Amino acid sequence: MFRRFKDKGAVFFPVAIDRDARAEEVRSLAKEYGASFEVYLARDGAITERYWSFGVPETYFIDKNGVIVARAIGPRDWGSEGVAALINGLLDGE
Repeated sequence: MFRRFKDKGAVFFPVAIDRDARAEEVRSLAKEYGASFEVYLARDGAITERYWSFGVPETYFIDKNGVIVARAIGPRDWGSEGVAALINGLLDGE
């Protein structure tokens, strides 16, 4: 999805919350899995307290106004056409 939508205005912000990992380890692992985007590492603070209270992995879809419009808890097929339709709808402002 990143490759499909990166030039269309979609922003992907993957964040790892492993308390014992170092940023270099997170980046290295992401590259091993073929990630072509930056992965960030969160520790304690507003981000972890505000968003990661339900489970891991957790995904949020946020519209152009910063409003959370969808959330998925657990793994998903992020390459599906349903996800693509959701992202297209967000980009179109629907």
